[in-house]
Amino acid sequence: MITRENILSEIKRITQEEKSDTLSLSDFEQKTGISSYHVYRVFDTWEEAILSVGLKPLSLKKIDVNDLFDEMKNVFNSEKQIVTSIRFSKLSKYSISVYKRRFGSWDNILYNFRKWIIENKIEFMNINDLPNNNKENTIDSENAGEDNFDQQGNSRNWPKSDSNSTYGELINFRGLQHAPVNEQGVVFLFGMIASEIGFLIESVQVGFPDCEGKRKIGKDKWQRVRIEFEYLSSHFKDHGHNINKCDLIICWKNNWSDCPIEVIELRKEIELLND
Repeated sequence: MITRENILSEIKRITQEEKSDTLSLSDFEQKTGISSYHVYRVFDTWEEAILSVGLKPLSLKKIDVNDLFDEMKNVFNSEKQIVTSIRFSKLSKYSISVYKRRFGSWDNILYNFRKWIIENKIEFMNINDLPNNNKENTIDSENAGEDNFDQQGNSRNWPKSDSNSTYGELINFRGLQHAPVNEQGVVFLFGMIASEIGFLIESVQVGFPDCEGKRKIGKDKWQRVRIEFEYLSSHFKDHGHNINKCDLIICWKNNWSDCPIEVIELRKEIELLND
């Protein structure tokens, strides 16, 4: 588990070796293999981490807005698409926290980037993929796929379902519209984000524990983990599982305050990835 102390220790090590009074997040990621995802799990901003070890944060005033958005344009052009904030933080020479401190959420950063593109008459092939207002850029559900439905909203191509399916809260996360309501949903959601939060999956099985994988704990370093999936963390004890044969519970909601093993609560993880 990458902790606050691990991150601060690595910041001190790098800056001492380089005899520097500051450090960018992109340089930190490159030199340690610890991603910005892990940083933002324990710090609100990169500047907070820098200040915690008595170093000087990069001054926001020294970075002109034109330089910030020019770097964003270069990253997007290089990738030939609008990338996620997590991907951008790995490619940009400026910390994502610099953008967030200046403009707020990722959607609002993209909105202001679009304004900059238009105001400066800069050619950019992906401008239609950028939000054109400062609200979340969502699909127009009133018009989407309208050719497939009649005036009553029933499908023209398929019979109306008589299933009793239930759905979780709306999360609209990368095509997954609703939150999990069972263990299978937890497995699916974890599979969507496993690599981004530092996991490699070796095997998934029917018996206990559900999954065996490896978790990144540093540059070129991985740790073996035995994983059990549960909708609620407390289901682990309800099912009578042996805590000595499992390293990690992955669940949608953590309702087991004194759980003796580590728990990853996916509803909090996707908030970080959506940020």
